[in-house]
Amino acid sequence: MPTGYAPATSWRKAARRSAPTPWATPLSPVSACRSRHAPPRLPLILRRPAGHRLRHRAGQPDSAALVRRLLTLSTENAFKRIVGIDGVTGEFAAELKLGQLLTSVVGQASSDTVLSMLRSIGLFKAAQSMLSQAAAFTTRQLAPFVRKRIDQIDIQDAAALLRDGDDSATRYLERSINQDLAQQIKPLVIDFVRKAQQTEDISQFTAFLGERLSTTFATIIAEKMTGALGGALFNAIAREEKALRANPARILDTALAKALARR
Repeated sequence: MPTGYAPATSWRKAARRSAPTPWATPLSPVSACRSRHAPPRLPLILRRPAGHRLRHRAGQPDSAALVRRLLTLSTENAFKRIVGIDGVTGEFAAELKLGQLLTSVVGQASSDTVLSMLRSIGLFKAAQSMLSQAAAFTTRQLAPFVRKRIDQIDIQDAAALLRDGDDSATRYLERSINQDLAQQIKPLVIDFVRKAQQTEDISQFTAFLGERLSTTFATIIAEKMTGALGGALFNAIAREEKALRANPARILDTALAKALARR
């Protein structure tokens, strides 16, 4: 047997003795057999198990993911609250000011006398109810679009959005998608109002406005509603965000609840 080498059985024993912990780098058979005759080596550096960082990230979502969760939950709560059976409800409906909007449209072609008559025979109320239903229809159609954009937007300084409180996440969303949202709102309102004009009440209502205004009624309504509807929608989401931040204990998402409680 060559000098300086141990029998095969010896390096197996040496290998077992040299691996006191599963985190230590195991010795190769050659290194193990040579270790009996070599000077003492420096202690091995313990390594973290493979996948340690991946498991940490999976268990602790980053700030951007938490902001998206906050926006998604706020949006879901808002959509549930603002749309009723007969149209939009609550503060959302109040912010739209549909009565004032309709009055301004009628005023473009009719006198105060015509407006009073429309009110007296119930056509004004029917038209206002139709606008409420148009707002509800449009809002429901916007829900998937808003949720998709929440998943897609690039969230800058997400940690600050979590710390800032109030409605900072919603306002960031508003700045990011407001223009695109407006482009979604207008055609939805136009489509709904044009179909409503085929019903008896709305057909009679627009007949009082004259042929020109009757023809462009849906477009005029959509132009006036677009900004108001978008603003009211973001305000509704903001109210829900504030409510979640004020009471994170009621949030079922544990990671999000902890993040909001720490700020």
